[in-house]
Amino acid sequence: MKLTRRATCGGLTAWMFSRQCFGAPAIISVTIEDVSTEIITRDLKRIRLAAPAEVRFVVLTSYIESIFKDDLEVPRNLMKFAVISGARRVLAEKTLGEVQQSEAMQDVIAAVNLDVAHFGVRVQDHTLRYIPVGSPR
Repeated sequence: MKLTRRATCGGLTAWMFSRQCFGAPAIISVTIEDVSTEIITRDLKRIRLAAPAEVRFVVLTSYIESIFKDDLEVPRNLMKFAVISGARRVLAEKTLGEVQQSEAMQDVIAAVNLDVAHFGVRVQDHTLRYIPVGSPR
């Protein structure tokens, strides 16, 4: 069987069309702006977000689309609450020294992924960073 120019062009066109329709997975971005909320660590130190954080979720299934249609406000809020509660749950069990290591954020993301798995999403990347709160004056 000989590879012809027409077959090659047809194959490339089909491939390009399929990448446009079914290419990269959808991304849902969630911004956590409340940096004043504090978490108390296991060694009774207070921490908070260093700056507003963005968490990007990659959509793996069509669950959100089938349930919420085009309105992403509710799923975004649920994902934001999952991030906040996951961070609070995980970081409250760690000391300040452990919180400042990169493994702590990996544990937070693992907890968030478990919480949002039923939505058919997982965390792709994030800018979460927690810092110690100075003593009140």
